[in-house]
This record gives sequence, structure tokens and C-alpha cells, in this order.
Amino acid sequence: MFFLIMYGEEVTAGTVIGAELVSGVPNPASASVSATSSAVKTIAEEKGFVQTFSSFRRAKAALGTRAGEDIRHVVEQCQIGRSGFTRSAINSTNYLVRVGKQVHQDISAAYLSLVPGAGKTFRDLMNGRPFDEQMKEGLEILNKAINGTLK
Repeated sequence: MFFLIMYGEEVTAGTVIGAELVSGVPNPASASVSATSSAVKTIAEEKGFVQTFSSFRRAKAALGTRAGEDIRHVVEQCQIGRSGFTRSAINSTNYLVRVGKQVHQDISAAYLSLVPGAGKTFRDLMNGRPFDEQMKEGLEILNKAINGTLK
């Protein structure tokens, strides 16, 4: 059983997963896409419960760092402004993963790369797309980066 714990301005400790966030954004605790089939676990899967944070700075402070690893958003935090997602959704442990520094750099480079025929970066093509679609794309890129097949 998972529990949702929110930090920041809105504090709701011990809220059972399944309750919707006030924001109307898909509940980070009950996302239809998970990293279970991924080469890496989300931090929520690693810890056994979900936490949401009002900022990435707060998330990193609470979750701690590990030598040689970075915490990476599966759905990029720039999508808060670009797609209208809430900070608490983007900064949920359901959408944060720990990856090696080189994997993080490779993923960032993929998001900055121009998509052939589109004239835009992959990051820009994600603008305005539904959260679950961005999660799916993010997990695909994450898996390719970990497996060394990201081009």
C-alpha cells in the first residue's frame, strides 16, 4: 500500500493514494504509467510510498543525494510552465528517478536535440502534450539511455 505525503504550502500527511490532487492534474500517486517495466525504479517504487514536493530543491533536500548519481525528472520540470502541470505533480517521487550522471547528461542532450523534419527540439515537441504521454516518452528515453541505445 502506498501513502501520499505532500510537503510545502499544502501539507496532507498520510493521505491514501487514490485521492485526487486539488490541481486537477493526474494524481502522481495513481499514474497509469509506471517505471516498473523500466530498467530503473522511480523513487516512489524504491521507497514504497509517494511524496510530492512544492519544488525540486525541496525534493532533493528531503531525498538526499548519492555519490555518482543525480535525481532526474521523468517528465521535465520545464513542463510546469510549458504544459501547465503543477509543481507537486512534476516533483512527485512517482516521477523522479536516480540515474548516473552520464545517463542524466545523455537524456538532457536527447531533449535538446532537433527532431528531423520538425525543426524543433524534442523538448519543444513535448510542450502541451498530456502528462501520461510525456511520462511514456520520458521512460522510453530513460530506458534507452540506461541501455546505451539512445541516439
